Amino acid sequence: EYAVECAILKVYGSEIADFVVDETLQIYGGMGYSEELPIARAYRDSRVNRIYEGTSEINRLLTTGMLLKRAMGGRLDLMGSAIKLQQELMNGTGKSNADFSDEMEEMNHLINNAKKAWLLVAGSAAQTLMAKLEEEQEIMMLIADIAIEIFITESSLLRTRVLIDHHKKEKCEILISMCRVLVAELMENTYRWGREALAGFNKDEVLKMQLAGLKNLTRSKAINLIEERRKIARAFLDEGDYYINRKFKLEVNKKTE
Repeated sequence: EYAVECAILKVYGSEIADFVVDETLQIYGGMGYSEELPIARAYRDSRVNRIYEGTSEINRLLTTGMLLKRAMGGRLDLMGSAIKLQQELMNGTGKSNADFSDEMEEMNHLINNAKKAWLLVAGSAAQTLMAKLEEEQEIMMLIADIAIEIFITESSLLRTRVLIDHHKKEKCEILISMCRVLVAELMENTYRWGREALAGFNKDEVLKMQLAGLKNLTRSKAINLIEERRKIARAFLDEGDYYINRKFKLEVNKKTE
């Protein structure tokens, strides 16, 4: 039951680590290549994480492949849900983004819309390509990318909501900022990757209709991502340590026990 989640975490964890190390080396500049500085080894070591225990490409294909196989085997009602979604889009039903007064509920709604967008893309790919989908590895990896972003963003929001329930909301403000950034990136990436995938196997009026549905599902209000990222960075710099561990680790562990 955890195979898909493990594949997702392997891809996301290894690629985020690689990004962080690459940015750190950039900060050091030319000296970063010198063995006198620790980042040289970290830069070298991080690269292999995207290869061993299954390359990022293989894990992406596994993520989409396993979900589709479970759908074909009847364990997931992918096609039934996809048909229901098509009817919803055609009838114009569904809750508007403007209907929310609570920010956490609104972010949860946007994540659910991203799930519908994934269903639109994956369901259409399965219906159109059928058995040939396995040969379209670029499309399968784009579908996996959307699934990965959804999983990470929803997990972050759920953990933040648990911590808000046990602490003052003001203490969780940085975590809420992280969720804002993740949700904004999720909606933008879902539209970009979904559009590329849909254009890979549809055209003309069918493509036009599906892109309109995708755009509607990924619509969200603009937020000041620059300020949100600065706020997060300042919190980590002020703590001098991993912010979440310092602020919340003990409380989360006690709750788990």
